[in-house]
Amino acid sequence: MVTLQEADLSKLELLLKKKIGENASVKKSEPKFDEIQRILSRDNNVEVELNRSISSFEGQNIISCDSSNTKEIMVSLTKKIIAYGKSPVLVLTSVNYLVMQKLLEEKNISLKNVFIMDTVTKNILNEKDTLQTKFIDSLRNLTQLQIKMLKLIEKNSNLIFVFDSLNVLELYHEEKIIFKFVYSLVKLLRKKQLPGFYLVHKSKTVPRLTQFFDDLIEIKRVA
Repeated sequence: MVTLQEADLSKLELLLKKKIGENASVKKSEPKFDEIQRILSRDNNVEVELNRSISSFEGQNIISCDSSNTKEIMVSLTKKIIAYGKSPVLVLTSVNYLVMQKLLEEKNISLKNVFIMDTVTKNILNEKDTLQTKFIDSLRNLTQLQIKMLKLIEKNSNLIFVFDSLNVLELYHEEKIIFKFVYSLVKLLRKKQLPGFYLVHKSKTVPRLTQFFDDLIEIKRVA
């Protein structure tokens, strides 16, 4: 009968331990892999939804979406606008410019093609305007936002504006002020013949806001 020598047994034990360790490592990495796959799938689904819902870049459009998909929609819309041959202007109300730049870079979107108007950062840091990034004191200062928009438009005519959630305005202003401001934005961009997309989440103001826009685009929630 063939028997295993002690040396052979030791080698076999080492091989078994190594195999068990490899299996444990694979199982440990599975949740991370699943999460990456989920994120990629969500990004793709958001992009599919946008392509299905937006056939042209004209007029003033309100996009009704779930708040959990705001970032993906902003990034996908930016990518779509650049592919269309225009320069997106991202008016940020819920994230700062650093977060948005990182999200764009992760999708290999060149920042030189994007203008950002940040209404968040100056509440924390005293950042200075650059060629591509403009800072607004806060959403309380709506006049400053409009003035900086006009200055940007004077130097660039190939723009499409994208407004991060209009709902954030509810934290700073009464409903009548919000309606007046949104109407003035829509009127300004119509006069300059520049398209605009305005993201909103479900709230009591949405049905009344739609009166100011050419089209309502509904993006279903992508989990």
